[in-house]
Amino acid sequence: MLPDFNRLRVFFHVHEARSVSAAAEALHVTQSAVSQSLAKLEDELKAQLFVRRHRAVVPTAAGEALFAVVAPFVAGLQERVGQIHRARHELAGTLQIGAPVEFGRTACRRCWRRSPASTRGALLAAPRAPVGDRAAARGGSP
Repeated sequence: MLPDFNRLRVFFHVHEARSVSAAAEALHVTQSAVSQSLAKLEDELKAQLFVRRHRAVVPTAAGEALFAVVAPFVAGLQERVGQIHRARHELAGTLQIGAPVEFGRTACRRCWRRSPASTRGALLAAPRAPVGDRAAARGGSP
């Protein structure tokens, strides 16, 4: 059975900071909660992950081996979550505006050029009406 992800996250922060108190601060929990989480993880894995020193922790060989597995996963997860948060502020999808051909060629393009930087990277496409439709729009015959 896999270890609890929250315990692995605590382990990751302790390993990175080399300190239970610094990890507790980063995770916004108490030092006692971090120590309990590490003890449970060590019990689950049946291995000591850190040697406790005065005001510091030093990873054991088992701790280094676990960190080699956990670190890329946590880093990838943090990157993907960051991408999701950044994407919330970006425009996405398709907006179609129906307008007469001449209006689309002139007024829409002027508005587009003056639009905020948030529309940069977006595409303005003005499809051309078929020849028969253009003649009908002018009141003529195709």
